[in-house]
This record gives sequence, structure tokens and C-alpha cells, in this order.
Amino acid sequence: MKSLLKKMARTAMNRILNRVSPFIALSAKNSPAVKIQQVALYNYYRQAIQDGKRFNLNETGYRVYSQFEEDGILLYIFAAIGMGNRTFIDIGAGDGVNSNCANLAINFGWYGLFIDGNPSNIGKR
Repeated sequence: MKSLLKKMARTAMNRILNRVSPFIALSAKNSPAVKIQQVALYNYYRQAIQDGKRFNLNETGYRVYSQFEEDGILLYIFAAIGMGNRTFIDIGAGDGVNSNCANLAINFGWYGLFIDGNPSNIGKR
């Protein structure tokens, strides 16, 4: 089930992103369909963990905003430990869109601070 959800999300996202401009691609990342898929995956992980199932972190990674599949890894970790106060500090956040915490902020209601030392990254958004 998890691999099917992951494959469906990845396939849908790749189709969308391959057909649209960068501006629209950002809009596609923020689509209700992407959010629904991620919330469904989060709930699947929560239920599976409650039922005693554990996943290898290498199997949980996927990218929506992150560079190296941190979106999926973080989603799985927070499904396992809970989301707590939903606050983050992302140091080295780049432009704040392609970052480890963007998915948490945009799709899961987290609040936080994006920090980057490169003025051109900060000025992009």
C-alpha cells in the first residue's frame, strides 16, 4: 500500500512537473492533490506504526520540495514520533522553496524560520 501511494504520488508529480514552466511547477507542488497524497501517506504510516510495522528509512524518501528525498524521510519520522509543536529552523534553506522544511510548512501547517547566507537565495521569494 505504501509503495503504491508513493509510486502514484511520484508519477503524478513527475507528469505535472515535466509539462509546465517553473512558476506553474511551484503551483503544482502546492496543489490540493499533492497535499491529499501526502496526508494519506502520513496517516498510512501512523496506522502501520501503531500496528507494529516499521519501514527502512531508505524506503520512505521522496521529493516534493527537498533535494535528497528528505520530504518523505521527515514525514515518516514525524509519523513515528508525532509532530509536537510544529516549529522548525532551517539553516541553509536556500530560497526557502527547495528546502527540508518547506513541505512541512506548506502541507502540514508548520511554522518556522528559513535562514540562508546567500543574499541571492533570500531575494528569490
